[in-house]
Amino acid sequence: MIESPSLMSAPEAFQAKAEALKRETEIEELTEEQINKIYYEVVGGHIRARVYGTGSGESLFYGNDDGGATSTTTSLDPSSAEVHSQVQKLFEQEAEQLRKVVREEMREQMKLEMREEMREQMQLEMCEEVQRQVREFFKSSSQP
Repeated sequence: MIESPSLMSAPEAFQAKAEALKRETEIEELTEEQINKIYYEVVGGHIRARVYGTGSGESLFYGNDDGGATSTTTSLDPSSAEVHSQVQKLFEQEAEQLRKVVREEMREQMKLEMREEMREQMQLEMCEEVQRQVREFFKSSSQP
């Protein structure tokens, strides 16, 4: 006995509808369009006329559910260009952020290297100074 879809959780209802569609059409795998349509029905988009999270692109994913045949377009010119533009803008922002992080890391690395170089230089100079003073001491002590 199959439960009423309204009593099932969304994943259970989705699974039940997917299995029913597979049996009706005698196919093994559903298309992306069929999966999207089942999801749209399960979450109540056809009743509430809204699927949260899809924004104005809802009809692009789920089509118009007016009882008639739905058609899908292969080109999404206006929104595709808009999506491409948004993706490009986000990519550029991320790239700029990454460049800032890399620059800061390089600055820190350079500071560390300069400190180490200065420490080594000071050590060398101190060693040379001690050697000079020791030579002078022995020189002055050997003279009468």
